Amino acid sequence: LGPRSGSTTEAGSSATFTLELATDPTSVVTIALVSSNTAEGVVIPSSVIFGSGDTTWNMSQVVTITGVDDNSIDGDVEYRVVLSVISADASYNGLVADVTVTNNDDDSASVIVGAYSGQPTESGDTATFSVKLATDPHHTVTVVTSSNDTGEVTVSPDMLVFGSGYGAWDADQTVIMTGVDDDVIDGDTACVITLAATGDGYYSGLATDVTVTNEDDEAANVSVVSRSFESHEGGMSATFVMRLTSDPSSAVLIIPSLNDTSEATVSPSSVLFGPGDSTWSVEQTVTVTGADDDVVDGDAVFSVSWIVSSSDAHYEGLAMADWIVTNADDDAASVIISGFSGFTYEATATYFSVQLASDPLDAVTVSFASSDTGEGVVSPSAVVFGSGDATWNVGQGIKVTGVDNPTVDGNAVYFVAVNVTSSDGTYSALDVEALTLTNYDDDAAGVVVGGFIGRTDESGVEASFGLKLASDVSGDVTLFLSSSDVTEGVVSPERLVFGQNGSAWYVEQVVTVTGVDDMLEDGSVEYSILCAVESRSDVHYDHLTVAPVVVTNADDDVANVVVSAVSGFTGENGVSESFLVSLATRPAAAVTLSVSTSDAGEGAVSPASITFSADDAAWKVGHIVTVAGVDDGVADGDVEYTVEIASSGDERYASLSP
Repeated sequence: LGPRSGSTTEAGSSATFTLELATDPTSVVTIALVSSNTAEGVVIPSSVIFGSGDTTWNMSQVVTITGVDDNSIDGDVEYRVVLSVISADASYNGLVADVTVTNNDDDSASVIVGAYSGQPTESGDTATFSVKLATDPHHTVTVVTSSNDTGEVTVSPDMLVFGSGYGAWDADQTVIMTGVDDDVIDGDTACVITLAATGDGYYSGLATDVTVTNEDDEAANVSVVSRSFESHEGGMSATFVMRLTSDPSSAVLIIPSLNDTSEATVSPSSVLFGPGDSTWSVEQTVTVTGADDDVVDGDAVFSVSWIVSSSDAHYEGLAMADWIVTNADDDAASVIISGFSGFTYEATATYFSVQLASDPLDAVTVSFASSDTGEGVVSPSAVVFGSGDATWNVGQGIKVTGVDNPTVDGNAVYFVAVNVTSSDGTYSALDVEALTLTNYDDDAAGVVVGGFIGRTDESGVEASFGLKLASDVSGDVTLFLSSSDVTEGVVSPERLVFGQNGSAWYVEQVVTVTGVDDMLEDGSVEYSILCAVESRSDVHYDHLTVAPVVVTNADDDVANVVVSAVSGFTGENGVSESFLVSLATRPAAAVTLSVSTSDAGEGAVSPASITFSADDAAWKVGHIVTVAGVDDGVADGDVEYTVEIASSGDERYASLSP
């Protein structure tokens, strides 16, 4: 064995020594070389051979031992190279020798942090880095992660485990750093992430720091949550909703200011956001309400500016963009007409009111004109409304009177034109629609019956009444008069003419009615005077229906048997007496008179029965009755007796005994 040079290390350093034989062997000699701990060092070659009987037996051969890295902290480890001789030369065979070598340990306990990527921000962005062990631990190693300022950066997971049953000691495990939003303008803030190892004795107590910066995302600003851009003179509002973007170090006061207070009002007069609490992030609303000016001035654009004040330098004097709002005009130039009925009647009036919809820039005259003054007239013909005072919206009354005419001309449609004049262009340009009216006709075709005077009588008494027309006519109108029962009454004249060839329509013409005697006891009888109307030129009157005029004809007839005067003497010597029997009225049925004497021994009548027919004029003819004396052969002196007449048949004559 030659001297050993150098030592082995886990970094790969080698040591060497030489071998040679002391004597020439009788046979080839093989020396096997084996490391006692190949985890610490390996030997090359694994064997050397020396020849016999030549020059090789005494040649030095070099053996190299190289250290092996075991990634474990095990200190400097001593091991041996064992030499075993094999040969047919018995003097060499079985010889053994050791070479002691120390392998210097290059391992130390440390936590290796890889480069991190990304950047933590208050917006929630993250960064990562990897962690592994520098050496294989003897026991499980736990690396606890922590942040020195969790208000800025949080770290996860909160621990990493390397070793038995867990991730390989040299496998990268990822640590995530997340930025935390603190709502405060505090600039970019550096934080320290500490990795503290426990477990294995070599690692326990080791700590590694990683420095990271959390980028601040806060800025002093007013966030506009929502806003509308139009108010209305009718009272509709526009709103501006705002909040701060960061928690101020002192209260922030924001004051809104209108550049045109004639168009709107703003409320509240200011808004206040507090520091260090939740009020800075609470939405607050500023409202602009449109003001009504009654003038047609169009949509008006105005602006709201802002003054921001605070002891926080970030917010003090902060510039805010103006809020531009349009106040929509609700005024329009128009004429308001109310209470308009749309109709008149002949000789009656209707009324309506007129006023302006907005305050004009100059006086406004509204004039009215009827399209047909024969149907309707309007008054007053014009009204005036002032400017800038209270008169423009005060209603003024207009009267439209229907015109009466005596003609049946039907319901007539006419118009009232409305005209507007003014130096105010919005009113002078108005085109107001004409008002449509209907003048209802109060005239109707008719025949007017005047007061009826008297009544008719069967004795010939007359009655009269007047007739005229109810309205003017366009030509001649002829009335044809007749009696419904000429046996009771007759009318005169039978024809009346009104119009161009007759009396004026409004002049009453007299009609006479004369009673007729029917010789019948029928009591007072009603009958009618009928009127038929004809006109070739006026359709309203042609074939007009006229109510009949009812007349009563008083009866002057009484049912009675009329007996003429007689001398009153008959004689037993055959002297006779006669008298005439007739009816006073025409019977409704045949009348039979039975004639007899009260003493047939003194007188006899002939004929004993007389019949009057109702069917002809025979009832008017008298019948002679003869009474003859009867000789009774007894001297009884003059004897008075009576002729008896009994009536039967017609109910009016039945039971009459004249």
